Amino acid sequence: MNILIISGSPRKKGLVSQMLDIMREEAEHRGDSVQTVFTNDLNIKPCIGCMACRSKERCVLGEDDSQRVLKMLQNADAIIMGAPCYWVISQDR
Repeated sequence: MNILIISGSPRKKGLVSQMLDIMREEAEHRGDSVQTVFTNDLNIKPCIGCMACRSKERCVLGEDDSQRVLKMLQNADAIIMGAPCYWVISQDR
């Protein structure tokens, strides 16, 4: 099985990353192929709204990490995503 792990955490040694590492280790132990993407490391250019993709059926901007990750998503049998949820309890209640 080809598994893609996407980590949305900016901390490579934080709790989300540790959880995803455990999942990676277990999948590799079972013989699965695992790739990990750290969203914080990606270089993705924003859409400029030129609409050229509608006629050309592809983005006309230079290739960036979004195309690479899209190919990885298409080739994955399973996708595991992890991201932190930061929140603060207001003291003004």
